[in-house]
Amino acid sequence: MRRVIAIATLFLALFLAGCASTGAKVDELSPALPENLTLPEQFSSQSAIDDVLSEGWWKRWNDPVLDSLVEEAVDANLDLKLAAARIREARISLELAHADLLPSVSAAASAGRARNNTLDKIVNSFSGSLNFSWQPDLWDSIASRELATLYDLERLREENIRAYRSIVASIVKSYVSMRSAAEQVSLAEEIISNDKERLEVVRARFEAGLVPSSDVYMEEQTLTETRARLHIYRAEERIARHTINTLLGRYPTTSIKNSIELALPAPTPAGLPSALLADRADVRAALNAVKAAASRVSASEGDLMPSFTISASAGVNGEELGDLLDWERRFWNILGNLLYPIFNGDKLEKAVSKAQVLKEETVIAYGKVILTAMKEVEDALVTEAEQFNRLEALTESAELAKLSLEITQDRYSRGLANIIPSLNARRALYSVESSKIDAKKTIMVNRASLHLALGGDFGHEVKRAEEAPDNDNE
Repeated sequence: MRRVIAIATLFLALFLAGCASTGAKVDELSPALPENLTLPEQFSSQSAIDDVLSEGWWKRWNDPVLDSLVEEAVDANLDLKLAAARIREARISLELAHADLLPSVSAAASAGRARNNTLDKIVNSFSGSLNFSWQPDLWDSIASRELATLYDLERLREENIRAYRSIVASIVKSYVSMRSAAEQVSLAEEIISNDKERLEVVRARFEAGLVPSSDVYMEEQTLTETRARLHIYRAEERIARHTINTLLGRYPTTSIKNSIELALPAPTPAGLPSALLADRADVRAALNAVKAAASRVSASEGDLMPSFTISASAGVNGEELGDLLDWERRFWNILGNLLYPIFNGDKLEKAVSKAQVLKEETVIAYGKVILTAMKEVEDALVTEAEQFNRLEALTESAELAKLSLEITQDRYSRGLANIIPSLNARRALYSVESSKIDAKKTIMVNRASLHLALGGDFGHEVKRAEEAPDNDNE
């Protein structure tokens, strides 16, 4: 009896010591941002009002082809299917981690035959038993590992959301690039048609002896230059289409329907709150990574404490197979095992140190993600504001270029000036019209980047792990 009391007293002392030495709970974790990194109350913007966070923001462009491409991308993109498979894998890992908290029960049966020299005979042996083993999670080390696996699952879910939003933004950007290149092709073809007509006029004037041959050569050179730019834009249009089809899991050269002209979105509202960054999936994923690392610190600290295992078995044995039905031949045993690590080359202590360093890394990475998020939002806002200013200036410049072209062509037709001012005016008008298309493209592509940077709702329910199909054809 005294031995039982002594063992119980020792066990209680070890239990209380372990409770006092285990690390802080994950719920108490509040990762600190790097020094000199503070969130502003709102993001700067000098633009007019428009709701950039509305669901299905791209639908404001009223393009049914774009709408259908986004819908198809959500269902067919291979990266999203891969992310869903990784989430299902993480859920299984969580179930495996939870199983470590539960007792283990197994059945065993054996049969043997051996010679007994003492009795000078051959003896048969048969046995059947149920075995039980359980390690109580006294220091929450097993529970902490399960919690870390749970945070890993949540991190993967957030990364899946991020991947989903990135795919949508990529579809929109590539579609805008394709449509913009198509506009450039149409503009170049229109300029080429006008240049051909102008070349015929100049050639007729040359044949009439009114202008030198150099005028014809310069007109031909201008026409050839425009044709060269046309090939560039045709290639850009096809490459953008290849990108869209790849995102949709289709063959790159699959045709895409033509649609209406894309309308420019209204400028973003002034003073977007920085709290919008909380909707960014990568920010939430980084925070879950911090929590998972902190849970692993707690688990490794728990490994420093003694472990207690209870094992038991019960069954029947005998020399004949029929003895297994004889209740009188039953047996049972129960055993408690207390293991306290004393020396293992500081392996467990080093494991704690490693876990703490890994947690520090995740905290630093968390701050870096937030800093990157703020930069992306500010960059997108600045880009949009300046591109709207650029478009306004280009529109004014286009009107001036048209007036200049009218005057120079009139003077050339009347023989008051050579062809060079007229050619320069035509090139200037073509350049500014092409730049207007490019500015519109930049504004629309940047709007997709802004929605991605803000983590806004793209109007779809993200397929979480429990909603993802489990068939092999996914």
